[in-house]
Amino acid sequence: MDVAILDRVVDVEGEQLTVEQLRRRHTAHVTWSLRDIAGHAELRPSPVTMTHAAALLGWGTPTLLVTTAAWLELLAVLEGAGLDARERFAVAASVVQSTKIARGFYPTSAVLSYCAAQLAPEEAAAFGAGLLAGTPTRDQLTLAAACYAAAPDAELPEALDPVRYLSLPAGTARALLARLPDARRELILLRMLTPRTPESAGFHLEAAAVVADLLTSDATRAAYRRLVKSIRGLARKKELEAMVAAGGPEIDAAGVSALIRPALAFWEEHVAAALRSEGLGPLAEHAALMRVPVADAAELASMEAWTGAPPERRVAVAEHVVTALGEGFSLVGIEEHGGPPIALIAYGASEQRFALLPGGTFTRGMSAEEEALVHAGAAAAGLTESYEEYGQLVDLIPTMRPTAEVRVEPFLLGPGVGEELAPEEVADWIAESPWRLPTEAEWEYAARGGVAGELHYLGTNLPLEAHLHALEEHGPEARNRFGLWGFGLLPEICADAWAPTFEDAPVDGSPRTGDGPRAVRGGAALVAPWQGCGEWQLLLTAMRGSQSGWDFAVGVRPAIGLQV
Repeated sequence: MDVAILDRVVDVEGEQLTVEQLRRRHTAHVTWSLRDIAGHAELRPSPVTMTHAAALLGWGTPTLLVTTAAWLELLAVLEGAGLDARERFAVAASVVQSTKIARGFYPTSAVLSYCAAQLAPEEAAAFGAGLLAGTPTRDQLTLAAACYAAAPDAELPEALDPVRYLSLPAGTARALLARLPDARRELILLRMLTPRTPESAGFHLEAAAVVADLLTSDATRAAYRRLVKSIRGLARKKELEAMVAAGGPEIDAAGVSALIRPALAFWEEHVAAALRSEGLGPLAEHAALMRVPVADAAELASMEAWTGAPPERRVAVAEHVVTALGEGFSLVGIEEHGGPPIALIAYGASEQRFALLPGGTFTRGMSAEEEALVHAGAAAAGLTESYEEYGQLVDLIPTMRPTAEVRVEPFLLGPGVGEELAPEEVADWIAESPWRLPTEAEWEYAARGGVAGELHYLGTNLPLEAHLHALEEHGPEARNRFGLWGFGLLPEICADAWAPTFEDAPVDGSPRTGDGPRAVRGGAALVAPWQGCGEWQLLLTAMRGSQSGWDFAVGVRPAIGLQV
């Protein structure tokens, strides 16, 4: 066997790479969460590869399925680069026997079986025998079992630990067991049917479905009945029992076993969610540019014109907005919260409320004045830049720069913290709702409430943990001058494509366009209780981040644009 196979340099579409570099490129992500892999289009195995992986495995978890698919794609690249079957097997075998590569990146037993099956049977048996010489490791035993499975005429050696059969793909495990003498096979089956812990009983019931046609003796059938009786609360219990009664799981036209279908369906749900999420960018950007035309509402063009209008005129303008918005909208009234008069509009039976915000200008980003407040607040609290949260904030200030004067057109915005959704649900929310996400500029304009130079929407103090609890406790009572509240609590997603600074960002209130995750503001409440990881920073009005940092939930504060 070529022990230096991982150092071999191959040509891949004109690029000179070692096999190990290719291995890292294709499999270094397999220890990520399935959600993360599904969310990266360049890392997602193709549906064809996933189906092939499912057919090879026969049973197993979604993680095994994705790892198998990643290795299949690597093997296809290696084949295209000119490596023959023996060399491709050497790659998989070398990784399994490597002391430098973590086990999490190893090929699955399905991949090992697939590679071994492409060798000549006598070559596979010889390699398996070599692995069993001396004191083989657990991984070498699995590799040896895969080799002997590819040599159907070879006698299975006693040294091949029978527990390795449980690690193999369903079809391979069954075929190996069928080759054993009856007495030895029965001992292994009895071991397969006897879980060590109650938690593993479900796995053993799946194993019973794999070898259902081999459970022919009184002893194995009695062991099977004890296994079934011991299992409580397994949702698939009746389904698995039916498979055993039928002599094994159903296999579809693609060669996919009923035992692996739940794992394949689980993955497909993740991919469907990721595809919906990928469609968010263009949808959010398009919606943010759409504006409802409102006749005879020139006073909404600026905060100065709005506040300077007589009270009865403000009511009339607000009524014009309600008429333009259409059926279901109504004017609740005009309120003041220490700032300009703000019209409050309701929508339908849902009682969704909106604050009607006239257009205006503000300074976007963390100004020098705000930065000085941060440093002064940190000094008063006894913090230094070695203190994790404060040091992180100092490092992140460039993401809130350069500051710029930004103009925002009139719009409506939900006054509270908004609905909490899974990230993949946001595109559906926009498509199915009569409103949209605010742009970053609109969000910050609203959060500042017409006041410049403050750290957060309620003042200039450093927002440490007590501040978060006060915001959560008071809710709508803790409003800014626009009558809005809750900024910084949920990670509120905006229509803009995320960029690490405001360099070249629009200054007309429109969203920054582009591929990838959206910009997010806030999120302090979702990471409480705080444990020194920079959470209080998220309450700062200027603080920004990427949607990619919020895997499980984001807030959506509804907005509607107006054209006057």
